[in-house]
Amino acid sequence: MWKSPLQDVTNAPPLAQFNFSLPNTCEERVVSMVDNSLYSPTNWTWSVTPSDASFINGTTAASQNPIISFPESGTYTIELVVTNDFGDNLLTKELTIGEQEQLPLENDFEADYENFTIENPDGSFTWEVTSDTSVNGGDTR
Repeated sequence: MWKSPLQDVTNAPPLAQFNFSLPNTCEERVVSMVDNSLYSPTNWTWSVTPSDASFINGTTAASQNPIISFPESGTYTIELVVTNDFGDNLLTKELTIGEQEQLPLENDFEADYENFTIENPDGSFTWEVTSDTSVNGGDTR
């Protein structure tokens, strides 16, 4: 009889894995934790440091997929310990909650366009004022 060289996962300790959904806005500080652990965990223990975060919507530190509210901006350490009859496993991740950097754009667009500049600190895109007359035969400034 042929026997697979693969690990027999029916008798394996769990392997902790998780992701989290980031807030949609800078003001929102509620994050859903999503357990993706392997090898059939039966218990979950979540911890957050600093400990000022709260489990909400009926979830607790023992929930498989808790929802956590963070009262302040900052960096939090999220730990998940998963267990089953064959052992336990720990995974730690960092989560940063806070305001995103805003691009410095201040202009009422009523000013002199010859001296108009845009600073773009992220370096992804470059904008410049041009006098290209190839678009519809007019000035594109």
